[in-house]
Amino acid sequence: MLLGLLLLVTVSLAQAHGFVTERAWVEDPTGQMTLAEAQRAPETPFANKYFTRGFSQSIFWLRLHIDPAAITKPLASNRLIIRIRPPIQDQIQLFDPLAQSDQARVTGDFFDWAHDEYRSLNLNFVIPVGQAPRDVWLRLQTNQSTMTFVEVMTEDEVRAADRRQELGTMLYFAVLLICMGWGILSYINQPDRLVGIYIVREVLAIAYALVMLGYFRAFSSGWIPISWLDPISNNVVFIFVACVIWFDSQLIRLFKPNPWLLRATLSLIISLPVEWVLQLLGKPHWAIVLTTYVVLSAIILIFLMVLSTQAWRETQHAKPDEKPIFSKAFLVSVYAIVVSVVLLNRLPIMGLVTAQEGILYLNLLYALLSSLCMMVLVQVRAHRLSKRQQASQYRLEFAEQEAAQERMRRVEQ
Repeated sequence: MLLGLLLLVTVSLAQAHGFVTERAWVEDPTGQMTLAEAQRAPETPFANKYFTRGFSQSIFWLRLHIDPAAITKPLASNRLIIRIRPPIQDQIQLFDPLAQSDQARVTGDFFDWAHDEYRSLNLNFVIPVGQAPRDVWLRLQTNQSTMTFVEVMTEDEVRAADRRQELGTMLYFAVLLICMGWGILSYINQPDRLVGIYIVREVLAIAYALVMLGYFRAFSSGWIPISWLDPISNNVVFIFVACVIWFDSQLIRLFKPNPWLLRATLSLIISLPVEWVLQLLGKPHWAIVLTTYVVLSAIILIFLMVLSTQAWRETQHAKPDEKPIFSKAFLVSVYAIVVSVVLLNRLPIMGLVTAQEGILYLNLLYALLSSLCMMVLVQVRAHRLSKRQQASQYRLEFAEQEAAQERMRRVEQ
């Protein structure tokens, strides 16, 4: 499991050749800028393969300076692949001087996966290597975060990177399915409301991963209208966030947190119908921004709830079977890990800190870690409750035996 986790974190770090020697971006707040105007506009360079300007509604032009002289070994073909992640970006248009001037080359989740030039879980363009250095432009328009990871690779490199990515995602889904399967078996053996909510949470976590990793875009090609793809993907995210808040609140309330913090956390679920209304009004961008702030608010409130729990203080002199099922330090440690992963992912997405290598899939790492941690917490809780029930049953049977013996003594007397 740990190996799969490490593969998931590092799967995107393929060692590609340095075909791109310069990267820069131009902001177009009006959305009316042409390629010629973008080429004349002032540029802002960005150093690594990550571009992010938070949740800006502007259109951004990304310039990649490709130098064939940077190739240090023979190529199997005369083609390069522009590999773009995450696959949930709405519209990305390519402008290559070597392409036909009348050819519209677009990709994104506003367009059918079957029409991609190179089909994979990511967004891709195929371009020739060329003979001389040139500038290739990408026009990015999205309602999502503008955080985009762009790399230029050979066909051999991109195939190898795709295989590693698929291996990592299969391990990822295997862990989530194990968590869900355990929950289902546990619920069948001993029905429990919290375990039932956990099962729903895991189903939504798998659906969320299918959207974020590009499987939903690939699987839905040809049988779901392309205009439905983005709204369905957004709703999966909205519902998953609401379910996580509901589950965590129900788990932590067992340990008697501050009631005001509990109410404040549960009130965040009201954002779900607001997000639906915004999407129906044609404002998906604001619904997505609202979701991001809800996630940040929820994770902070949940952690404060954990810190405010009083169950251990109130049961210091209680019987062993009446005390909380695990220590407060364990609960705080679990949620401290979850908070750290969420902040490392959300802050770059919002453009508040610089994006670094390895953070692209931290939102999925959060879903995985939280699923594992919650499985441990719920498993320990179920085990302890089972032991308590067995102990109570034993005491009841012992009391019944004593009562029966007492009746026998009275009959004999």
